[in-house]
Amino acid sequence: MGSYLLRRSIWFALTLLAISFVVFISLNVLPGDPARLVVGLEASPVLYAKVRAELGLDRPWPLRYLDWLGGVLRGDLGRSLHYRRPVGELLGDALSVSFPLALLAFSLSLLIALPLGALAARRRGGLLDVTLMGLAQAGLAVPEFWLGFVLILAFSVGLRSLPAGWFPGWEAGLSALKYLVLPALALAVPRGAYLARMVRGALLSTLGEAYVSAARAKGLSEAKVVWVHALRPALIPVVTSGGIIFGRLLAGTIVVENIFYLPGLGRLALVSVLARDIPLVQGVVLVAAGSILAMSFLADLSYGLLDPRVHYR
Repeated sequence: MGSYLLRRSIWFALTLLAISFVVFISLNVLPGDPARLVVGLEASPVLYAKVRAELGLDRPWPLRYLDWLGGVLRGDLGRSLHYRRPVGELLGDALSVSFPLALLAFSLSLLIALPLGALAARRRGGLLDVTLMGLAQAGLAVPEFWLGFVLILAFSVGLRSLPAGWFPGWEAGLSALKYLVLPALALAVPRGAYLARMVRGALLSTLGEAYVSAARAKGLSEAKVVWVHALRPALIPVVTSGGIIFGRLLAGTIVVENIFYLPGLGRLALVSVLARDIPLVQGVVLVAAGSILAMSFLADLSYGLLDPRVHYR
């Protein structure tokens, strides 16, 4: 287990290093003047020279990359040209919204996927199976932005029970959670539908295993066979996909965050690109990539807990 963790940690660090290099090269070295992109074609020479100095464009790019990488290792991601604030502070503020939103959306996805997938597998080929998988297929086809608007019309305009957007900040306490319910639901439905189909397929495969037949032979109820003996090992592919899904949710969902006007990582990414804020774009991409890699890493580690036949070497 120790050697496996070491290998995976080295792989994680090298992958993140490669991503940081590609991001830096694409934003700072490829044809085009980053400073001119930031200030525009009609900017004064003084402003242009100032921005070039802020971006360090008057120095060779290998030195600039090493300086930026050293700052990242120290927790200093630079200073935003648009907000005039440290990039780390902006990312921290955005993650304080994106992380609870991702956690709530992922939890709702599992609440949709596990019962629907298990029920469909238990009634394979029957009317319930066809109905549930039809609903899952419809959920996959629903665009997030359309579902977000429908939820706003239903719960904000019609029932007036949940806010249509904005976020008051965690200074408001737990009451701020209600501002995340509708965007989390808009994100959860298509992902829950996808995971439900995966749960059904994995569970059907597991139900044919010998140890499941042995559990049935002992006289256990079908519900106990499914939920206790078959479901846990069937969750391995679900955990793999779930880790990537959660990482992507944490990395930011630009469309939904902009519909509900949430100051999360997705909205910050959009603003940084539109403002041509290179230090902020670099920080957002690095955090987004790190989130997806970290969730994938944790998903790999959970395999041994779900299936005792899995051994790490």
